[in-house]
Amino acid sequence: MSHHERQRRRKRRRGGGSSRVAFLVLGVLAASAAIGALAVVGWVIGIMASAPALSTIKPVEQGASSVVYAADGQRLGFITADTLRTPVGRNAIPTNVRNATVAIEDRRFYSHKGVDVEGVFRAAVKNLSSRRTVEGGSTLTMQLIKNLYEPGKKRTFTRKVREAKLAQELEKEHPGIDGKRWILDRYLNSVPYGTIGGQTAVGIQAASRMFFGKPASQLTLSEAALLAGLPQAPSAYNPFLDQRRAMARRNEVLRAMVKQHYITPETGQRAIESGLGVRDSRYYAERRESYFFDYVKDQLVKRYGADTVRRGGLRVYTTIDLKLQRLARTAIANRLANPGDPSAALVSIDPNNGHILAMASSQKYATSKFNLAAQGKRQPGSTFKVMALMTALRRGIDPKSTTYISKRLLFRDPKWGPIDVQTDDHVYKGRETLFEALVRSDNTVYMQLGLDLGPEEVRQTAYDMGITSHLDAYPSMVLGGLTRGVSPLEMTRAYMT
Repeated sequence: MSHHERQRRRKRRRGGGSSRVAFLVLGVLAASAAIGALAVVGWVIGIMASAPALSTIKPVEQGASSVVYAADGQRLGFITADTLRTPVGRNAIPTNVRNATVAIEDRRFYSHKGVDVEGVFRAAVKNLSSRRTVEGGSTLTMQLIKNLYEPGKKRTFTRKVREAKLAQELEKEHPGIDGKRWILDRYLNSVPYGTIGGQTAVGIQAASRMFFGKPASQLTLSEAALLAGLPQAPSAYNPFLDQRRAMARRNEVLRAMVKQHYITPETGQRAIESGLGVRDSRYYAERRESYFFDYVKDQLVKRYGADTVRRGGLRVYTTIDLKLQRLARTAIANRLANPGDPSAALVSIDPNNGHILAMASSQKYATSKFNLAAQGKRQPGSTFKVMALMTALRRGIDPKSTTYISKRLLFRDPKWGPIDVQTDDHVYKGRETLFEALVRSDNTVYMQLGLDLGPEEVRQTAYDMGITSHLDAYPSMVLGGLTRGVSPLEMTRAYMT
């Protein structure tokens, strides 16, 4: 073998050794990648296995705004919390709202089974290429899981895996096109759309009222597209805060609808060229008969608690008669029409059932929130003599045959001390029945009756008749001379009894 041939063989051996090393390194890297991938898969499977089954957890109670109605069904107002929500049925949600939401949030919604693998990879590529999060991989079903089962928690990969597992289970529980419709409707009733004045609109109905002052059923295509674009970033796309960004987002939704053939290009272009059309709505803040509304709210809170009343979705039907309310205010205005006249309140209760028919005040709610009818404590005067008469009746005393002598009273009672009582007109009729003395409002007769019955007994009768204010059992109570006074509502309730 020549020297030249031996050199060529040594080079081939050296080259072959380098190739083998390179292949070995690549093999090790491939094996490491495979092991790493398997480890990640195993980790994800472990997370999914540790996640609770959907059947073992309960969705959070999202609540709904409570509504108060008058006797004729007219709305008096909403009792609201920081969250405004009015769930609506499928027929109240326009097709454009559903299509716009699917187009911008989850275009493969009707074909995936809760998790969109293609969407996850697409989002990952976009986020890596832009070096920031520009698109999420969550499906509408996963977002519904987040809203219903884990709202407000920090977004982590572990949470996302849990949501994916639960989303798949939810889709199995609600299969087919009917299941998809159920999931989409639940999503549209539970997703936050934005916050105005410290109150967040949750659900499409509240959002439609907040941004457009109309029910969701009346939303136009342009309006539906604007609302559909809000959930991804409610503050950033809020039209009241940044109209330019809101319009850009709305137009993005419309183009997505065109691309996915929900609308024609011509229809989409017309909508793009239209204005936003938003207006500041006071729908949830509007009140009628505000004094009575506040009274009802206070009673509900005392009975059911503030959280239930504000978020329980109660539909409260009251007995207030709006026609009688107007008549009551007119009566007060006609009687006390001059500047400087005292304030007044009027309460009307049906004696057959105890229903409050009217609760009116001479005050303006915008000037003062104090409800004279329910909160104003005043001296009842001679109207309180009835409490003594009712006490006598309870004892079997006949008001038409039992008599006292009408005369000025000026003496020292061994228990109560000095007693000095006169009639208002200083006229005394001599002996008269309790009934006659009541008609004449004779103070002297009813003071004698009250002392004989005992102020404590008269006080108990007043409580039993519906007086809830504290009463001191003094003799002057019989004549309406109270330490703290009572409200018109209490006196009306007592007389109704």
